[in-house]
Amino acid sequence: MNFIKWPIISIVCFFIFTFIRLGYCYEVNVHKKITENAIDQNISLLNESLIKIGIPNGVNEYILGQRVRYWIEEGSIKEDEHFSPLVSFRYMNHFYNPLNNSGLADPPFFGMASSYEWGSNHAYNSWTWKLARDHFYNGLTKTTKTERESASANAFRALGQVMHLVEDLASPAHVRNDAHPTGDPYEVWTSANAASLDYSMVPFPYWNVSISPSAPKQFWDLESYDGSMAYDSGYIGLAEYTGANFYSKDTIGIEATYPHPNRLNTNLGDFSLFPTTVITTPDNITHTIFHVSGYGKQHLAALKYFGQEILELPGGDVLMRYKLSLFLDNECHKEYAQFLVPRAVGYSAGLLNYFFRGQIDMVPDPNNSGKYIIKNLSNENMSGTFSLYYDDKIDIRRLITSWENFSINANGHSTPVTFTRPTSPEPKEKGKYILVFRGTQGNEAGAVVARVITIKGEINGRMVVLYDILATSVTVKTKTGPLFASIPTGDFRYAKSVRFDVDDPDTFVVLATHYDCTSNSCSGRYDFHKFFI
Repeated sequence: MNFIKWPIISIVCFFIFTFIRLGYCYEVNVHKKITENAIDQNISLLNESLIKIGIPNGVNEYILGQRVRYWIEEGSIKEDEHFSPLVSFRYMNHFYNPLNNSGLADPPFFGMASSYEWGSNHAYNSWTWKLARDHFYNGLTKTTKTERESASANAFRALGQVMHLVEDLASPAHVRNDAHPTGDPYEVWTSANAASLDYSMVPFPYWNVSISPSAPKQFWDLESYDGSMAYDSGYIGLAEYTGANFYSKDTIGIEATYPHPNRLNTNLGDFSLFPTTVITTPDNITHTIFHVSGYGKQHLAALKYFGQEILELPGGDVLMRYKLSLFLDNECHKEYAQFLVPRAVGYSAGLLNYFFRGQIDMVPDPNNSGKYIIKNLSNENMSGTFSLYYDDKIDIRRLITSWENFSINANGHSTPVTFTRPTSPEPKEKGKYILVFRGTQGNEAGAVVARVITIKGEINGRMVVLYDILATSVTVKTKTGPLFASIPTGDFRYAKSVRFDVDDPDTFVVLATHYDCTSNSCSGRYDFHKFFI
């Protein structure tokens, strides 16, 4: 029994340790650096978005003992964890072929979800785009502060894990169905050189082009590349850019499946045009490496030692000779990274922008007393439910009211709405509310948009325009009519100025002078009178 059992165990262990690296793209150190730079190079816009939803210190705000940026960066690392419920290896679902929208299908692996399906709303994935939206909504609306912080941390982590999937699209193996079970030389090289890679951002100008009702597919694939022409910029998803302009280790010369890069678009026909690199081995032997140029790169591929002889063999399969004569060396990896890593940063930063792209506000309606309008400050239509909340003095978040089945056009506003300002339980900060939208924004179903709003400087819903001081009375003028306040009789005669309570817009104070009747002049004594509307 033991004689039979040990070979089986050995085979199982072989497959476990062989395929433990399968699907790994950039190693975790590179993913972390890409994500850090996507945050840092987009920090002003990101912080502005976070402040508007009540996170005053932006990415440096602490949630559950860690900064917001920690949770995003942690997600970009955790996505490569080995095990997930019902799925042995998460990273087997990190492939996306833009030519047919498929995931990993390199034998013996079949039926893997594409990275877009995996990151969108996959049943076995607990960190999808949809769940990021759900957690984000809960982080804005849950009752207790602890519940809200826990949900917010999960939202930012899930967002980081989806960013990881976008970053993987900048690895040729992950968009060309190259399983690389023994490791990919490109990712090994980038990991070893992580500290010196160029993490400057090449922005993705079409991050706000919503083409899918679920996760933002434009980052993966804008359906521009069909194999006929290799685009290297413009209206193109990251998988399309990478798949059409770069080789992976095992897909050189497979032009029937991957039409580009194509040998006919390189300098392969004239060896005199090959750029060269001279290397010296540790034992002081000098070699000259010849590289194939094309697709905007000097080092598209390297010629093997007998590559020229193989290419010049008569007859046979030309593509097979091409495949056998070329490989990817460190000069190729270095130049590939110069193009791919900045785009991984740029597309990841675009994903952050997309998540927080919605902008809303709520202000008093200038044409209707005591009513308000909700503004859609975004370039996409919104349709769904708008809800208004406030926090009481012990940070319990309470729903004031909701407006369901509301549709507001892009850069438009709602019909007038009303609400009753809460008094019990007493608000933590009077006049401060949280407006939350959940519904369809553009083509995205399940979008969540929020904003902390302040409605102050008003009296019973009427915006203050100015006030008049007339001897023993004060008239506060509003857009909807005057409010009158009379100073008590006695030796107080002249009102001098008015101040409104910044925390309670229904309260204002009048500064008045004492009047000395005998000398017909002010005595220099002042008093304050407080009024409640």
